[in-house]
Amino acid sequence: MMSKWGLVPRSFEGTLFDVVDELQRCGHISQMQSQQLYGLVRVAMGNQYKAELDMQKHLMLQTTAAVCGAIVPVIIGVQSTLADAAVKTYISYFAIFLSLLQTLAGTVSQVGGYNQNAITLRMTAAEIKAEIYKYQALGGEYSSPADYQAQYPRLMNHLAEFRQKAVAAAFEGRGGKDGKDEKKAEQDEARKVNDMMIGDGAKRGV
Repeated sequence: MMSKWGLVPRSFEGTLFDVVDELQRCGHISQMQSQQLYGLVRVAMGNQYKAELDMQKHLMLQTTAAVCGAIVPVIIGVQSTLADAAVKTYISYFAIFLSLLQTLAGTVSQVGGYNQNAITLRMTAAEIKAEIYKYQALGGEYSSPADYQAQYPRLMNHLAEFRQKAVAAAFEGRGGKDGKDEKKAEQDEARKVNDMMIGDGAKRGV
């Protein structure tokens, strides 16, 4: 049940590494090229893992806000039927607490941008995975010439664009430069995001 609702991270590891292994085993790419692809696969898996975590936060916060919003009117209705003044006072405090919790959960969800960030990360991961599969099949723009070595630079160029998009999205999502020079801040953020994505991919066991 929890997995179906997206509250438990799903496993996405394995398949892309199998693709890269097969390309190297068949002699289509060199060992160095396979290592480059391994790094980008980890970026894709790291993005997917981070997206699942952000989506969990978004769902939990939204669920909390919805439950609190549904309970408060019920509590107020029950309170009006009570005769004991002390109990009515405690119930009023509880209703106020739930209202504050609802507001806090909704605000954190909006300010954190977890839903939008999860969508961006999922899209970037999907683009990287789709591009590798397309390269493996020598389909689309990789079909002419139908040669793995000739098309490898084009693959790396596209994957670099997708990776940069993920870095830019994460940089924007974290709210700016923190007083640093813009170029320096961007470089620092790129290093952090790259390390985070690769590390998250490693945590998935991929």
